[in-house]
Amino acid sequence: MHTKSVKTYRLIKAFTDECLDKRTNAYRSLKNASNLCRQSIEKVLGENPALKKLIDADEEQGAWIKELIINYTLLKMQHHAILWEIDDHKPTLKEPLEDKKLYF
Repeated sequence: MHTKSVKTYRLIKAFTDECLDKRTNAYRSLKNASNLCRQSIEKVLGENPALKKLIDADEEQGAWIKELIINYTLLKMQHHAILWEIDDHKPTLKEPLEDKKLYF
């Protein structure tokens, strides 16, 4: 690797590792929010008779189906929250994004 690339990589890695430090308040807050969302999803999932029947019908993979539904819903909630935040603040761009499309 080029020396400048190595320095850049180490700088980005150090920043990422710092953000993922479980001792920081930001990480704890994100984890707490994620746990609250998970509990809310589990509660609503338990109240949905069609999905409850689907999970209970398959003894071998019922737990996997439940986790898949919970994790997928949690991921969609987080993604929606991020997009809402972006749309809400309407950041101004230095250069307009003409004909450039972003794919996620």
